[in-house]
Formats: sequence, structure tokens, C-alpha cells
Amino acid sequence: MRIEQKEGTKGSLKFIQQLIARKPTLIAEHLAAAGAIPSGAPVTWLSPLPTDHWAEYRDEAFLERIGHPGLAPALKNFWPARGPQWDGLAKCGDIVLLVEAKAHVGELVSSCAAESQVSRDLITKSLDATKRALGAKADADWMNGYYQLANRLAHLSFLRERGVDARLVLLQFTGDTGMPTASTPTAYAAAYAAAMTHLGFEDGATVPGVVHVNIDVADLSSEA
Repeated sequence: MRIEQKEGTKGSLKFIQQLIARKPTLIAEHLAAAGAIPSGAPVTWLSPLPTDHWAEYRDEAFLERIGHPGLAPALKNFWPARGPQWDGLAKCGDIVLLVEAKAHVGELVSSCAAESQVSRDLITKSLDATKRALGAKADADWMNGYYQLANRLAHLSFLRERGVDARLVLLQFTGDTGMPTASTPTAYAAAYAAAMTHLGFEDGATVPGVVHVNIDVADLSSEA
């Protein structure tokens, strides 16, 4: 599914559009510094793009966008329709970058809103499989509290288990004083630590392929 977006006026929608339009290479600098991509390697943004009505992608359309349409049948068996709608998609060579953007820590909180029992059963089955694959506690609640992060981790695991060299980029915009909750690096670190504990990971545990990137909104104020 392809979902066109209006030009963002606030929050993470505004800032990711500004990042791509004004500083498209900035993400590569941060990812290389974190060791997520080779130093000096270019990143090509696939979405959202101004030439594509800032469209975001989900389900089979996101697989097509990242160049792996052949995984569509497997995805249908893994997740019901209307799965994660990716804030951003990009590639660095063969490395696939799944971008989840936040403008303040309050955006981390979410719960599963699927109404169909068939859908909920499939989601639960796939989340349980992801817990086992990533070493999280089996009884951790991935359906409530931090469901969005949980389903992003599930899709990252889905791709990596099928041979896709994927990264989940948790893009944290800092310095926006207009947000209802904090948007500092320290606040994000604490919020994600709490989320990982809730999801059943040991203190300090890391998930392969997950990388945190902080970008100050002041750095987006002018074009490169």
C-alpha cells in the first residue's frame, strides 16, 4: 500500500521531510559513525520523496520499494494487511534501512488496535516467534505499551531471517521545544531503555540491526 502524505507542518513528519529535502546525506554520516554502514558509503532515500507526494509504504508495497518483492507471500503469512507504515525507507548498497522517526518520547507508547481475532492471532504468533529469535522473555507483553516498536522489531527480524541485510533506524529528532514531552538524547535513551525492559530484554541488551540516530532539528534549518 502506498499512502501519500501532505507536507509536514510539525513533528516527525515535518522533520523527516526536511531531512530528505535539505540534508539527504546527513543520515549517512550518523549511520557510519554508529558503524551501521561503511564510512563514506552513500545512502539513497526511497521514501518519502517530494517527487512522490511524500508517500509512505507498507505491506507488499514496502517490499517492492526496497527491492524484495519476492518476499510478499512470506509476509502475508507473517503479518496481516495494514502492517507497519514506514516513516522512511532507504538503501546503502545492498543494506536496507527501515526508518522509524520520533519527535518526542511520548510517541513511543502504543498498543495493538487490530480488531479481527484472526489478525490478532497472527500478530501474536509472529511476535512470539520474534521474541524467541531475539532472546526476549516469552511472557513479555508485546501487544500493549510499546506495540509499534515491537512490530518494527518483528519486521526487521522477518527480513534478516530471509537473507536481507536490514537495519532498523530509530531516528530521534531532538531540540523541538514545541513537543508535549521531552526530545533530548537523554530522554530518548531513558525511554527506549524502559521500552526494551517492557519488551522483555535484559538491561543493556542490544538487538542486531537496530541503530539509534539523534538529529538536532536546528541542523535542518537550511539546505545543504
